[in-house]
Amino acid sequence: METTSAATMQKPLTAPEQIRLQIGLQGEEGTKTDSPFKVGTYTLKAERFNKVSTIMITTFADGKEKTDNFDTMSSMSKADGEVKITAVTADSVSGEINVTEGDKTIKGTFTAKLPKK
Repeated sequence: METTSAATMQKPLTAPEQIRLQIGLQGEEGTKTDSPFKVGTYTLKAERFNKVSTIMITTFADGKEKTDNFDTMSSMSKADGEVKITAVTADSVSGEINVTEGDKTIKGTFTAKLPKK
């Protein structure tokens, strides 16, 4: 993924093998938008801190993008699971995700390039 700006991170998908996974995390108390990532576990069931706040997966099929959101905000949500950040460097973040909601599942490891500051 091109991470030079927020606009290029939203570049349209153009092939079936391309997938975009967006994960929003709420850190510990006192964390600000520009705070660096920290190694730790973030859950969907947390109330305020160390919480998974957003999960969106975008795929490409039949010539168009399809975005599917996991319900991470509703008190009636059936979504459950966690995201573990296992390593953070100056230019990347790595971890594991294991989240389900009904018949939807995202499970595996990831490494994401961080935008340059």
